[in-house]
Formats: sequence, C-alpha cells, structure tokens
Amino acid sequence: GTGIRSGELAGLTWDDIDFKKNTISINHTMNYTATLDGTCKYTVTVPKSNTGKREIPMLTEVRDTLLALYERRNDFNADNQIVIDGYTNFVFRDLYGRVYSNHRINRQLKRITAKYNQEEHAEAEQEGREEKPLPPITCRMLRHTFCTRMFEVESNHKAIQTIMGHAEISTTLDIYAHITEDTLKKSVQHMSEKIKLFG
Repeated sequence: GTGIRSGELAGLTWDDIDFKKNTISINHTMNYTATLDGTCKYTVTVPKSNTGKREIPMLTEVRDTLLALYERRNDFNADNQIVIDGYTNFVFRDLYGRVYSNHRINRQLKRITAKYNQEEHAEAEQEGREEKPLPPITCRMLRHTFCTRMFEVESNHKAIQTIMGHAEISTTLDIYAHITEDTLKKSVQHMSEKIKLFG
C-alpha cells in the first residue's frame, strides 16, 4: 500500500509517521551487510538520491494498519529498543524486538506463499478442480505490482515517480509500467468512446 522499498520499510520509525498529516516520511533505509571481519550487521543510510527522500500520503488501509500496530507497539519487547546508527523506535520488529532485513521479509513471504499453496492444493484436490497456486513473491515484486496498479488508475506519471522515489522518470516508465493486456484494452476502448476518427 505504499510502494516503498523493503529497506525503507524495515527502517521506518514511529517518528516517520505523521497521523495528523496522514503521511509517511521516507528519509533513510535499513541495510544488512557483511563487514570486513566476515560478520553481518544492520546499518541505516540516507536514500541514494534526493528524490529518494519523500513524503507518501497514506491510503486508508495503510493508516488503519499502522494505527493498529501503534496501539500494540509495546507488545514487541518495548524494554529492548534497538538503536542503529542513531535511529530507534522502529515500527516493524519481531516478538523479540529485533528489526527486519530484506532477506527476512522475503523468507516470510516464501513461507506464506508455501502455506497458501499447500492449502490450495488440498482444497483443489478435495473439490476436484485444477489448483491455482501463487507464484513466488518477493518484496521487489510487491513494489513492481504497486507501481503497475498506480499506472492503471493514475495518469500523472510525475506523481508516481515521486511516490516511488525514482531519480529519473524513465525508471518509472521503463521498469515499472507493466500494464496488463486488460488495461490496454480498456484504455483503447475508453479512447474510442472519446475520440471519433471519422465523420
């Protein structure tokens, strides 16, 4: 519901969310990288470009979800507030108070998909129909899907570029505009209703 990168999501703090203005401020990203001594550690960095710093309006569902999480924020090991490069009060933490990495989020998505597909297989077999499993899902795919859905309902490409945090409009247009065949048909149909080529 935001289109933000997984590192931006993992790095979100409660200070980045303004329920009065109904916005999420994206101004840093969480990284989990290898160090010279062979261990891995979390770091927080600023976005690659100035366009990476942005405020995203919250959809109603996003706001409701974040408000519910805010009310439960002390359930997640409130006494163990992690500090990473001066940032603390992270929105997304596990039951032990630990933050998430891109790898951990993708692993969770893999588990969710596998569980769904297992249940779908059993139901399809029981109902005597062909099963419809979910394909593998990653954070990046969810971001691509969000951007594609934006293109389907929003004609202001500059607004989409801003929400996605792309430095170049060409990135938004070339990489993320995977408009479906149905959407293209609807666009042409809509155009044919508005434009008369002959007569």
